[in-house]
Amino acid sequence: MKRKIIWRKHLVKRVGFLLLGTAMFTGSYGLVMTGMTHLLLAVEAKRFGSVLVNSVPTIHRAMCLRMPIDWVIYRPEFFISRTFGNPLYALIFILIAISFFVGPLFCGWLCPAGLTEHLSRLMPSRLKFSLAGKVDPAPLRYGFLIGYIFVAAPMFRGTPIRSICCSYCNWTWTEHVWEAVFGDFHGFIAWTSAGLITFLLWFLILGIFMKGGRGFCIFLCPAGALMNLAYFLGKHIPFAWKLKVEKEKCTLCGICVRECPTLALNIVAKSEKTLTINHHVCNLCMDCVNLCPTNALKYGKG
Repeated sequence: MKRKIIWRKHLVKRVGFLLLGTAMFTGSYGLVMTGMTHLLLAVEAKRFGSVLVNSVPTIHRAMCLRMPIDWVIYRPEFFISRTFGNPLYALIFILIAISFFVGPLFCGWLCPAGLTEHLSRLMPSRLKFSLAGKVDPAPLRYGFLIGYIFVAAPMFRGTPIRSICCSYCNWTWTEHVWEAVFGDFHGFIAWTSAGLITFLLWFLILGIFMKGGRGFCIFLCPAGALMNLAYFLGKHIPFAWKLKVEKEKCTLCGICVRECPTLALNIVAKSEKTLTINHHVCNLCMDCVNLCPTNALKYGKG
């Protein structure tokens, strides 16, 4: 009974944080977006350069977590100038730096896409499919990251291939939907063929109909892949925070493996069976920490 209470409190807390993240980061109506708009206007009012106010963000692309990745690789001078005009473009690199020391907490606790995980919980189990123990997401997500960077190369600029990055972006689709909700019916552009495919893939197939609801995140999100790569590299630093297993407490019951929304936990047989954590896909949602009946999973330093 005590474990159930702990679990329910954890779910309420996570949903609350994800709703906060949605309020902060969803489009031109998000708190971060409107706050930056007011800041840029205030700076302009004090005559500190017109570049800032000319880049006042009005749509989610002004704080995109994906485009700056390509800019840094192919057009670093463009990234610098755009970031000077709108500091929100640097957000992805701030999140990567944070992930190096404490892990991808943004993915697990603030990213609006995380709400699909909890919508998936509302679907009957018989209608969902599970990939737990059947596939390793890490090679697929890093492969997609490499492909994403490749199609952003200058040779594809202005071609339909280049437009794929934005056309099939779950944040773009969400932005358009919210625009329509708030009365800007240009938002119905989300219901083009690309928008419908994104909806079908992200929200339905890899969302509410997949156990865990995080398929898009662990397979197709380049920003999340970079944050997890930073987490994997940073976990080797003694003072970095990470998820870890206390093997002497673990009974290999498998509850955490079955319930992990990112397929990050597995029981593998080496010299003996042991629980392993795939830091390439773990988003530190802490579901396993709160579900473990023996408190064998911990998040902390070292």
